[in-house]
Amino acid sequence: HSKMSGRIIIQNADGSAVTKADGSPMPNPTPMRLYSPAVGSGVDATCGTFDVEPFSGGGASACSERFLCGSLDSDFEKCMQAISCKMHVEMKSKTSPDFADMVAVFMQQMIPHHANAVNMAKIVFKQVPAAKISAALDEDGMTNILMGIVNNQNYQIHQFRNYLAGLPAEEDSENRTNGSVVVSAVSEVASAVTVHLSQRLWFAISLVVAGRFASIVCMSEPL
Repeated sequence: HSKMSGRIIIQNADGSAVTKADGSPMPNPTPMRLYSPAVGSGVDATCGTFDVEPFSGGGASACSERFLCGSLDSDFEKCMQAISCKMHVEMKSKTSPDFADMVAVFMQQMIPHHANAVNMAKIVFKQVPAAKISAALDEDGMTNILMGIVNNQNYQIHQFRNYLAGLPAEEDSENRTNGSVVVSAVSEVASAVTVHLSQRLWFAISLVVAGRFASIVCMSEPL
């Protein structure tokens, strides 16, 4: 039950407040208060996500890089852009610079990846009518897939965190107090390909040296 809480309320058979077997009152009849649950606001309330607002447009951690093409004028598009930005940032910033423990690096990379999948599923639940989700696949299969993503990948995130929490602090990026990933910019571009997709939508695909990654930039006008 990592990161979860709950309350068991014990009552007498008739539903009244619990007492001792002889009917005398319990020494502490008032239950302790649970901590306040996290409640999304602003962007997270709109998207159905958690801790995404700083990565949304105008947020303190918003990305200049575009992860979706189009005008980004709908809540759905803005939510998807924000969660992709969050994953992009955290996969760089929350990975230990020491790759000796490859299992730990895998988990450090997978936590934001899994969190992105969970947030993406939640966005669909929040933004797409339930009837449309149900009709997408036979036997309400899409709903089952989305629920599976939320439940299974959240559970796996807890497993990863439990493993990382047992490592020395310098190996665990979640608890690390010094060191950070240094992301070097590669200035030499091997080639650039411009593909005309429609009259006003272009992709500029930059293939970076050594083929390490490709960045896709959406343009509203031809280059």
